[in-house]
Amino acid sequence: MIKYREKIARDLAYSEMFVSVDPIENPKMIHLITKHGYQAISKPYTKTAIFHNEDGTTYNKTYTRIDLKKLLN
Repeated sequence: MIKYREKIARDLAYSEMFVSVDPIENPKMIHLITKHGYQAISKPYTKTAIFHNEDGTTYNKTYTRIDLKKLLN
């Protein structure tokens, strides 16, 4: 999936790919994308967002993100 998305970006003449990942809830993704050449461009930071339940109710959630990028050849 990673390689496929990179191919699409290259075909559209993009020169970079950016990824934002939760390093606490998804450390395996950090490991995977760094193996594919992505490098951190930020330190971990927190975000708060409003999420929606299936029944229409909402709740706030604070989570951690880190941004990574890869230059496409």
